[in-house]
Amino acid sequence: MIKMILYEIVNNPISSLIISTLSLGVMIWLWRLQDKEAKDSKKILTNTQSLTKKIETDSEFNNNVVSFFKQNNKISKTDYKIIYPAEYIGKPLPLINQGDFYAIHVISLALGLRNIQLKDIKKITQNCEDDDNNRCTECEGDIIYICSPQSNPCLDHNYPYANKVECKYYNETIKTAPAPTNLCCKKERNRYDYNHDFNSERWLIDIGLPCWFINHIKESDTENKCISIKKIQTTPRKPPGTFQSPIKSSADFHYENAEKNPGEVYNAGIVSDIGILSRISTENGTDIIISGIHQYGTWIVADFLNRLLRSKEIDMQTKEKELMLGEHDFIAIIEGFFDSSLLDVNRDGTKILELWLKDAENKWKLFDN
Repeated sequence: MIKMILYEIVNNPISSLIISTLSLGVMIWLWRLQDKEAKDSKKILTNTQSLTKKIETDSEFNNNVVSFFKQNNKISKTDYKIIYPAEYIGKPLPLINQGDFYAIHVISLALGLRNIQLKDIKKITQNCEDDDNNRCTECEGDIIYICSPQSNPCLDHNYPYANKVECKYYNETIKTAPAPTNLCCKKERNRYDYNHDFNSERWLIDIGLPCWFINHIKESDTENKCISIKKIQTTPRKPPGTFQSPIKSSADFHYENAEKNPGEVYNAGIVSDIGILSRISTENGTDIIISGIHQYGTWIVADFLNRLLRSKEIDMQTKEKELMLGEHDFIAIIEGFFDSSLLDVNRDGTKILELWLKDAENKWKLFDN
């Protein structure tokens, strides 16, 4: 009976079609199920690879942060004090330059907000008030200085800049009045005012650095007054007593133009600027300096540090990276380009102009690979 039924089903065209259709449907269902499982497996593999890469990247970033900020020698994570200049102009919040703010942002992401102390300090102006005399009493410990010593009084207190004076009107002024002084931190500004007798080597030895900021004070081409141009003076490469030309920023042109038209919108386009990134051991901790000749430079240096910590593409030798992430004290002069329309660094042009390292004898040596 069963055989006859099976025979009828097999030999019946309609029954055969139904069976074939069902068989095909089962095969398609099985294929789709296997395909889904394969895609799910591939997705899991991709996610695992991405997670592994992220863990490796985060681990490398954390290791770089520990190395750069010298936290591997500490029993616990160090609380760095970030000292930055600010102005208060009729508003409750401090007015902070954009380059300085970006540097603070980079550091806070690297160290974490719980491991930093933010300390604003009144920006140096031409007339520094008496009540600022004791503003730098906390310039000890592990410190990160933001901005140049011409604006940051704490940085000027520990690493004072020099005035290279080549302006007769400046001399006439100080004949009849006290020499200009920086009252902040009780540091006499005229200690480093040089009138035609500027010896860069003597001054740099005095402050203990191989390169640093100066104000080149010279006569205006159009008016009977002095103008001040910020530059970076480096240690002479030639025999002692010789003069090394200071490094000038091409952003000076844009600052001069902006000053001539105060209050107007000014778009400088792509601007080149120069700054300093350094890590220096002190008796009380570590000093880290992020400073540009102008604000473009501070932003460029902060971006350089961010890419260094995150091991992103950057124009530097492997040995330079190892040294800056190592135990050496260093001071680097960095040049780069800033796109004013995008408020971002054009990273293709960022490079190290000079890298100075402290040797075992505590002397600064220019790195030359």
